[in-house]
Amino acid sequence: MSKINIIKIDIEGGEEHIENGLSYISNFPDINLLISLHPPFWSDKNKTANMLIKQFEKYDVFNDNEENISKSELMQKMLDETPTGYRNRTGFDFALILKTKQPNG
Repeated sequence: MSKINIIKIDIEGGEEHIENGLSYISNFPDINLLISLHPPFWSDKNKTANMLIKQFEKYDVFNDNEENISKSELMQKMLDETPTGYRNRTGFDFALILKTKQPNG
């Protein structure tokens, strides 16, 4: 059986509930996450955005074009009140690629 190396997370605005899962998955080397974020659906944007930023520190974070995305750029996207920059055919969401950081040594 092949080893799992990618997990897709798309929970339509329920991102505030994935803190424990993100923390757990970060312990496994060579796991990549494809995560869709839906900030307009978050009940508390600031709280959810800050939690995600904290969890994302455990990963190398890329946009869907596989370009590094900075914490400040990501925070701006998550808190944008007029999210025209990431409107797509399914609504206001955007995807990230998270790669678990390799252990030092």
